[in-house]
Amino acid sequence: MLLTLVVVGKAKKFTQETTDLISPPKGYDSVIDAIPDFLQCDEAVVYNSNAIAPAWLVMYGSGL
Repeated sequence: MLLTLVVVGKAKKFTQETTDLISPPKGYDSVIDAIPDFLQCDEAVVYNSNAIAPAWLVMYGSGL
């Protein structure tokens, strides 16, 4: 499992389902889905891969 650090920047929060976005709204860097009763936690979507950096590699197994 790869755990990452993510810079969200200025995020637009949506409380209703939005399925047609291919980029963040003008003036925003990312979007956050905060739909009540849909997810157990908010979900952030960033559109710039430079905003994501690998931080830790977690390996599971009985031989470690």
